[in-house]
Amino acid sequence: MKRGWHLAVLWMLSSTPANAQDCGGMPAVNGVCIPPDSPTSPLYQGYGREVQQRQGRLKPTWGAISVDAKTGDISVITERLSEAEAIRHVLQSCEANGGGACRTPLA
Repeated sequence: MKRGWHLAVLWMLSSTPANAQDCGGMPAVNGVCIPPDSPTSPLYQGYGREVQQRQGRLKPTWGAISVDAKTGDISVITERLSEAEAIRHVLQSCEANGGGACRTPLA
């Protein structure tokens, strides 16, 4: 009986410790999970291609605000190509909504 107990303890001490972290199928290096899309991952499929990120360009646009002096109604126009176009459209919008005294104080 004593011999069986000693063998069990010896077996428990000689076994390798279990890693508690599960990477869900991803490779692990030194206990750290590496996503497959990482260039350091052995599963990386980039084949040396650089990931190109889109660099957007800002398109300069204009906006205007119109206020009807009688009713206080506000009209707003955005994304016009020129200041004059923005003012023209906001005044048309104000008048189309029934404004009779439309002004552009913030153009």
